[in-house]
Amino acid sequence: MSAMRWRWRWVLVVPAVVAGMAALLVWTDAFTRLASAAKNASTNAGLTIAEVWVEGRSRTERNALIRVLAAPVGEPSLFVDVDAIVDKVRELDWVADAQARVQLPGRLQVSLQERTPVALWQTGGTLYAIEASGHVIDTVTFRDFPELPLVVGEGANTMLGDLADLFATQPQFASRVDAAIWVSRRRWTLQTDSGLIVHLPETAPSTALAKLTGSVGGIEWLSPSVGAVDLRIPERIVVRMRADAPPPSLPDGV
Repeated sequence: MSAMRWRWRWVLVVPAVVAGMAALLVWTDAFTRLASAAKNASTNAGLTIAEVWVEGRSRTERNALIRVLAAPVGEPSLFVDVDAIVDKVRELDWVADAQARVQLPGRLQVSLQERTPVALWQTGGTLYAIEASGHVIDTVTFRDFPELPLVVGEGANTMLGDLADLFATQPQFASRVDAAIWVSRRRWTLQTDSGLIVHLPETAPSTALAKLTGSVGGIEWLSPSVGAVDLRIPERIVVRMRADAPPPSLPDGV
């Protein structure tokens, strides 16, 4: 008797499931037809993307942007996937963020917020523009950003915060630094605009730099004649003179 009841239940359930699936297929087909008809109506009414306006572009590569934004041209204005377009635009190297909207009857308006480089990073023979976070934006040349400071060495891009803290303790000296070299992922070597090389220790580099700038005459009298200053030995300043430079002139009273 029990087995008979189960057989009857299956007899009732299976047709119901089949009927439900058939209804779903019919509804899906109807929806597809309706969407297609709506798109055709939009096109026939002239509601298609005919132009793309972009604002905020400065460094973003023009051709790369065109390749992304050419896809919706000719599409029905009411059916453009704006979110998908924004996602694609955000993948471009110089784009930090983007917004897009459709202006009827047929304009796609795109606004860009580009990344802000704060330094150049040289590693492996390649030069990159980088953000304050160390994020690599794109390959560049020195001519592109002659005003930006240069950091050199593997991992130097991730140490910008520490370098900024170091320079904040000696802003006058920092203004004369042309390049900061991150050596063996452990310490900094600095090169000034006069060519002076300053080797900083791995620990307490700000203390060592303060000792140099606070020494007799400071960096102003050292830089014309000195090729390098080594501060890696505690309580000592090791100086290497330039072969082609005259001896330093000490300030009065020294």
